Amino acid sequence: MKEFIEKLNEKLTYLLNNFGEHCEEWGSDKEGDCHRKSCSDCVLTHAIEIVNQLAEEYSATGGWIPCSERLPEVDGNTSDVVLVCTVDGFQHMAFWCDDKKWRYCESGMIKNTMEWTEIIAWQPLPAPYQPKGE
Repeated sequence: MKEFIEKLNEKLTYLLNNFGEHCEEWGSDKEGDCHRKSCSDCVLTHAIEIVNQLAEEYSATGGWIPCSERLPEVDGNTSDVVLVCTVDGFQHMAFWCDDKKWRYCESGMIKNTMEWTEIIAWQPLPAPYQPKGE
């Protein structure tokens, strides 16, 4: 979900900072002369389109990030613990390490490399459970 929000924020910020260019791109003859009632209507309409597109992409992948697209950020020697998916569909908790290898995570500790299989996607772990009222 964090990835979804970051991507959404990036796209909406770009849209709002460049709406004059977008009005031209989306059907106006000149900045401020939008094909909709006003530029603000145009920006709002396209913001909704961006939200819908990203929500569709996110739900289609279930939050998984292909390794071919990007890998987790390494802070120090390892990434945060993430959930990985192998080419065979198995899921494991793992770290992405500064030696460019996936390593098992067992009880929060870094273990052996995962060289026996190909990791094709990953996703951040959900936040820990918090009972209501705490």
